[in-house]
Amino acid sequence: MFRFAWRGASSVFTSLARTSSRRKQGRARVSLLSLNVEQLEERSLLAVTAPAVQTIGAFDRSTGNWYLRNSNSSGAPDAASFHYGETWLPVIGDWDGNGTQTIGVVDPTGGRDRDNAVWHLRNVNTNGPASIFPFVYGLKNWVPITGDWDASGHTGIGMFDPKTAVWYLRNDPSSGKVDFAPFAYGLANWIPVAGDWDGNGTVTVGVIDPQKMTWYLRNTNNPGPADMVFTYGLPGWKPVVGDWNGDGKTDLGVFDPSGRWYLNGVANTFVYGLGSWVPVAGDWDFPKLPMAAANGAVPSGSVPTLSDAELGVAVTGALERLQEAGVSSSVLAQLRSATYVVGALPGGDLGLTSALGHEVWISPDAAGYGWSLDTSDAQFDAVGKARQGSEPARRMDLQTVLLHEMGHLIGRGDLDSHTDPTDLMADTLSTGQRRIHALDTVFRSL
Repeated sequence: MFRFAWRGASSVFTSLARTSSRRKQGRARVSLLSLNVEQLEERSLLAVTAPAVQTIGAFDRSTGNWYLRNSNSSGAPDAASFHYGETWLPVIGDWDGNGTQTIGVVDPTGGRDRDNAVWHLRNVNTNGPASIFPFVYGLKNWVPITGDWDASGHTGIGMFDPKTAVWYLRNDPSSGKVDFAPFAYGLANWIPVAGDWDGNGTVTVGVIDPQKMTWYLRNTNNPGPADMVFTYGLPGWKPVVGDWNGDGKTDLGVFDPSGRWYLNGVANTFVYGLGSWVPVAGDWDFPKLPMAAANGAVPSGSVPTLSDAELGVAVTGALERLQEAGVSSSVLAQLRSATYVVGALPGGDLGLTSALGHEVWISPDAAGYGWSLDTSDAQFDAVGKARQGSEPARRMDLQTVLLHEMGHLIGRGDLDSHTDPTDLMADTLSTGQRRIHALDTVFRSL
């Protein structure tokens, strides 16, 4: 059964602040490593450095689904799994420099550009469109890699040519020229890695001999001898790296064919995901996704305050509506397992979802406008406009806000109300407006 709880403003935002502060200890720099072309079907490698603990995740290339977890242990994903990308290569980075590592995929087939790799990067860890317009960088048979090569606070991109072991590094996530003179490091068909090996804030290169699982790590982005050499893992295992202890230095890890993780410095091994999946790591900062009043908050005056019982009726009505629309039982079960909270929200926010906590907060007074609690469609016309003079015409529609936030629970991202004003996932709502179209499409399993 779904759960309800009243929370005042202080408890709601204490909870949010605690979730955020654990991930904001420093501005993270990330580096995603994949493998040589022959192993692209099987492996990929993430290198992350930041003065905060990095945790595990996995990408299923057969489905394009992501599974991110906030601790280095067995268990369920901490946010709902979500779809982003096709059978492409996963990359991770702080693309916009806001301190949060987020997802991306690189099409190694050349896609629409035929000979070049196409990058699709997103600024939140949810399903949705690319946040940066897809761009080309590198050739389609090269290996994508990412990192903060210049300690700027945002992640740049790179490519490793598996035939020549030449690196091509760029400081920004965009098409353009290299920022470092191309250089050779490693041997053909070795595995490229990157990380902040010495903890100085700059991500630098490394390579792994896959026949021996010997790691050769370098503290500068240029040719020369290795600064560190280690053997870690067994042939056929997938490397994955991150700052497992929060000391600001990138640590080694491997992922075996049974899905078991071995992280250097972490005492216990554990199973997470399937051995066929691609291991990734990052300081995941799951978004708090609000829906706001289109015209901002207004003084609440004497509008009624939403009760737990009324919220319960509205949630039941929303779930029944989704069931009637043909939404799958697995998605409905996921939505029923969430906690739905009446709690004060900032500014003009009507509802707020924490994908991490699997919780939805609903404003008690609809940002001062008051709620329309009607679960039927009798007072709305065919396009979702409330009939003039009716109670719903001067209130915010609770059904729309709940369904919108439920969309976030299954991994749907916000859409811009200016470009998609009638879509359920549009990020603002006006009084007298209901959006219930295409629920079967919005809530299709990701």
